[in-house]
Amino acid sequence: MIDQLASLAFERCGAQVGPLVGVELEVGETTLLESGDPPEGELAVLPLELVLDDTPLGSIELITPLDSIAALARRMLAEDDPDAKAELTEEQLGALGEILGLMGGSIDETLRELMGAGASVQPGAWWRSDAPGDATFQEGECRLACADLDVPGGEAARLYLRLPVGVCEAAESSGPQRTGVLFLALDEATSGALTPVLEEGRVDVHTLALDDEALGDVWPSIDAVIVSTASAEMPALCRRLREDNRTWDVAILACANEPDKAAVIAAMEAGASHVLALPAEAPDILRALELARSR
Repeated sequence: MIDQLASLAFERCGAQVGPLVGVELEVGETTLLESGDPPEGELAVLPLELVLDDTPLGSIELITPLDSIAALARRMLAEDDPDAKAELTEEQLGALGEILGLMGGSIDETLRELMGAGASVQPGAWWRSDAPGDATFQEGECRLACADLDVPGGEAARLYLRLPVGVCEAAESSGPQRTGVLFLALDEATSGALTPVLEEGRVDVHTLALDDEALGDVWPSIDAVIVSTASAEMPALCRRLREDNRTWDVAILACANEPDKAAVIAAMEAGASHVLALPAEAPDILRALELARSR
């Protein structure tokens, strides 16, 4: 689960911090490292205490090279040379702390989504590995994931998320209830791409026709239907779902390969709740499903 958690958290970090520093931050691929030891070098570390239903579970660490986060802080302050390697001023340290605080909020939001409303993180004071004071890294066996925030015209900012194995296990076991989706007239390539992502996200996948007798047994667990705009049956399927008293309010996610505006409008007019542009990364697929469910 840590790779999914980290990927969603890093993407949210980029989305939250980008407007603050005045650039669009693109998130690279999330990598789960073999060693859970802290990275080397001068680092900024934000400890986050994970709490589930008022019970502390352990500390998560958001870690980034000090130069990376300092460059973002200088961009936030609109300085002429954001990649300068110089001692940080009080103003820059304040900006750095604000950026880390936003990132901590992104991790909190991600944990609530994956573990339920009872999960939250309580941020501690951030610290520098070159001047740690009384602060120390979390002890014991940990998992470590990382990704780069690509900064236009500047150096990439690397982020690490470090979690004790016990926290990973708690997160896995306390995730939200499994839900179900129904694939309708979905081509083999699309269903093959979506199925492992959805199952990793605790979603049961069913492939049945609307007139299949077995559908009655699984329908109570289905909260979304996934269709493809490439199928000639898609408009009729959507209309049938919307006109049936049993299924009129089900979420419908329409998948489309590199859709243009006309294709999106056609899918929405047919009754789709949301349109997922393919190909898509795992976080985008899961987010699109959540958007469809919320409409």
